[in-house]
Amino acid sequence: MMKFLNYLKVEILSAVKQAPSLLLVIVVMPFALSYFLSFTAGMAFNVKAEPPKHSIYVENPKRTERSEQLMTLIHQLADADVFLLSDDVTEADYRVVISERFDQQIENGEKQAVKIAFNKGNSIAEAAAIKIYLEQIVAIIAETNQLQSIINENSDNKAVVEQIIHEAQLTAQNIQYSVEEIDSRNALTGAQYFSVISIGYVFMMVLTSTAVGAVKPELGGLRKRIALLPLSSTQRTLFQFCSSTIIYAVLSFVYIALWKIVNSETFNGNLWILMGWVTLLTMFVNAIGGLVSAWITERWAPVFINGISLGWLAFSGVIPLNRIGHNPIFDFLNKNWVYQIFSEPFMTIIKGESFARYTGLLLSIIIVILLCLVSQIMVQKRREV
Repeated sequence: MMKFLNYLKVEILSAVKQAPSLLLVIVVMPFALSYFLSFTAGMAFNVKAEPPKHSIYVENPKRTERSEQLMTLIHQLADADVFLLSDDVTEADYRVVISERFDQQIENGEKQAVKIAFNKGNSIAEAAAIKIYLEQIVAIIAETNQLQSIINENSDNKAVVEQIIHEAQLTAQNIQYSVEEIDSRNALTGAQYFSVISIGYVFMMVLTSTAVGAVKPELGGLRKRIALLPLSSTQRTLFQFCSSTIIYAVLSFVYIALWKIVNSETFNGNLWILMGWVTLLTMFVNAIGGLVSAWITERWAPVFINGISLGWLAFSGVIPLNRIGHNPIFDFLNKNWVYQIFSEPFMTIIKGESFARYTGLLLSIIIVILLCLVSQIMVQKRREV
């Protein structure tokens, strides 16, 4: 026990000597990055329990068959809670004006058949959303009108075309609109999401610090002091692993504490499970980094650090590509083993969901830790022979 305490003392002295750089790389930079992302892009994750309720007033000065079709579809949107319909123009947030030449403009393919004017509402985003819905239903009516023109140009196939027109009109009249319901109680806020994603960056920095620590020139003196300690290969490996785990786990907790101070909603849930998972992941990356340190050289250290950083950027989900568009590549980059190990379990803890489903992952991580430690001990023994 005294040997380990002496070793830990030397490691703590090493950490104190590196304190500014360790705090900057492992705590300050991930925190600053996650805070910036939550501040700038966090609104994409902030879910409300109900859809926005902006109201519109529709002006239909010249009632025609097609403008009435448009009104029917607008009522369907209102029934789906996309927006509210108002009978009072002074109370509505936005005013939708159907052109008096709506039929002619549809026939000629002209734009601006429907205009949106700000009344009390001042959100460009809401107005744009309304515009998109209206453009879709106007396009439906335009397609119906285009099919109608076919019957006029193809009198020989009148019966067939009339059947097509009839079916198209039925489809247009019965289009169903709905709003996806999201349980906001189980949805992470922007701050929660990016604070969790960036703790993965903390672990990546722990990995690189452990891997390249043995080749840093500024730590040469401390390494010589450690080498003078009367320890076997097994003791040296295990002591280094345990002491580094303690130091880096504390730094990880400092990152979490910073977020809790700034935003109390982050890293909620069972504190013991949270601390246990942080400690386990610290052991995981520490064991891998220790094994890598047996082969890495000072020349390749920058390459390793940059490669780990770029890999985390691509696979961690820090860029929410799956919210930009639906693409198999985007889904893979946001839902891969990096995300499943370093991010998803924390999200489960925050949501208060059962952690039992990660039992298999936990056992796999423990096996990897043991394999890395055994391999590192074997490498050290070979080099001492």
